[in-house]
Amino acid sequence: MENRITIQRLEETAEWLAELKVKLAEKLRKAPEGVLHSKNCRGTQQFYVKKDGIRKYLRKSDWNLAKQIAQRDYHKKLLSQVCSDLTYLDTFLRKFDVDKLYDIYDELPIARQKLVEPFLIRDKQYIAEWEQIIYDRNDFEEGSQEIYTERGERVRSKSEKIIADKLFLQNIPYHYERPIYLKGFGMVYPDFCCLDIRQRKEIIWEHFGMMGDTEYSRKTLSKINHYTQNGYYQGDNIIYTFESLDNPMNTKAVDKLIGNVFKK
Repeated sequence: MENRITIQRLEETAEWLAELKVKLAEKLRKAPEGVLHSKNCRGTQQFYVKKDGIRKYLRKSDWNLAKQIAQRDYHKKLLSQVCSDLTYLDTFLRKFDVDKLYDIYDELPIARQKLVEPFLIRDKQYIAEWEQIIYDRNDFEEGSQEIYTERGERVRSKSEKIIADKLFLQNIPYHYERPIYLKGFGMVYPDFCCLDIRQRKEIIWEHFGMMGDTEYSRKTLSKINHYTQNGYYQGDNIIYTFESLDNPMNTKAVDKLIGNVFKK
């Protein structure tokens, strides 16, 4: 959901600012003292440092001190802004409660709720409605191996079972082989259509398990090209995984992929 992503990004920004605050404070702790002044004398820039009421002009060989003080002053201004932004963010994150937006509908009398179509619905309801989508399934060939997932549905390969079970254990909703029409190619039945709950976005997952077969690989490349032509882009709304007899699927890589794509 978009607001959840926004809050997460704000929290990440607050963490980044807090780390920046610590680093800047450490740099200032080591910075030299004194006030840096400069003037242009006959086209030549001159610097002097005032400390404890004493003014000391800096030779070119001492300009490193000027750099250090100028850097310190920059860090001071930066730290001031970081502290201000951090205070603002912390206050907002403490006071903001997204549930209040949903409570407005939930707290309506039942009779009035029947008259109102909620503009916002909670994730639980959204997922339930998405999972209830009805679609035509692709038939299994008679006599083909029967492989079942942890949630009791039949799939076509052990690798598909592994992916399905990992999605199920991570509470990632999915449809198995929900048909999609690709212009210029025809009807396809992608292995999984997953729901990214954070973004309320569908992500296709195609696993190609026979890449060692030349004809299979040729058809796979054609299929991927048509996916791209129809607006499905790797890293955005579609995932491709591959394996062959010589290079079986790496289950740890699948775990990392799921964790990266469906961050919670």
